[in-house]
Amino acid sequence: MVLFIIAVLWALYLVSWAKGRTEHRSVNSISTFNKHLSILGRTAPGGSSAPTRIAGSPVPQHAGASLARPAFAPVSYRAAGSGMSRHQARERRKNVLCGLAGAVVITLTLTVFLGGPMVYLQLLCDALLAGFVVALVQMRRMAEERQQKVRYFPAPVEHPVPQALALQHSVN
Repeated sequence: MVLFIIAVLWALYLVSWAKGRTEHRSVNSISTFNKHLSILGRTAPGGSSAPTRIAGSPVPQHAGASLARPAFAPVSYRAAGSGMSRHQARERRKNVLCGLAGAVVITLTLTVFLGGPMVYLQLLCDALLAGFVVALVQMRRMAEERQQKVRYFPAPVEHPVPQALALQHSVN
């Protein structure tokens, strides 16, 4: 039974590894170098405004960097277009939750069959799952609180200016 579980875990690992290799196969060293160079260009104080690139290489597609918003800022503070959507973030959280729950089930099975030091691994996985669930609950509460407290100002009403006044203001 233990060998079967280990074989399944290795199969899952190898499938995810092979999937990751095929996704990154199109990346070449020049585009990777340009990406790293553009990151260095944005972080250098007093650097040039245009990133340096090698002739003939593709132009990197990224939003402008801001000194007020560092690159490691949370997604909500980054420039528009950089980061993941709410749907992608929700999917990622769901995947992490399922992965942690799977790890708890697998380590529980291993603990029942092997015992000993597997108990510590089981407790670690339990703690990670509990911590992640607590973090999800806190995020949900903060989002609900923010939604209740934030009030938007009404849009300003534009009053039409008579043409005579508009001409008078433009002369002065």
